[in-house]
Amino acid sequence: MGGQLLDVAMGKSVLLASERKAVPIKKEELQKFAGVYDLTPTFALTVAVSSDSLTVQGTNQPALPAIYQGAASGHPRFFIPQVNAEVEFLPDATGAMGSLVLHQGGDHPAKKRSAN
Repeated sequence: MGGQLLDVAMGKSVLLASERKAVPIKKEELQKFAGVYDLTPTFALTVAVSSDSLTVQGTNQPALPAIYQGAASGHPRFFIPQVNAEVEFLPDATGAMGSLVLHQGGDHPAKKRSAN
């Protein structure tokens, strides 16, 4: 919220949580986002498919539903209303989701943990 107030003060537009609308996405498409993304050595986001949507769960936190917002600049974005956060997935050259950026109180990049 503080960041949004600063944006308004600087004349930037702000999208309120209540103004966000879900964009349809096929259930099959959701699977490519699933995985564990490491933000720090001790904190990760686990992205999972739940029914016909995604959940995002931080280390030692509850899983929260994420609402698909569509793609901006070719990057799929999901909004997590309970914590006013946006998750932007970054596709690599093959289209696989190898990293994300958590937009919450700043921009926090995370790499997807490789499956061993």
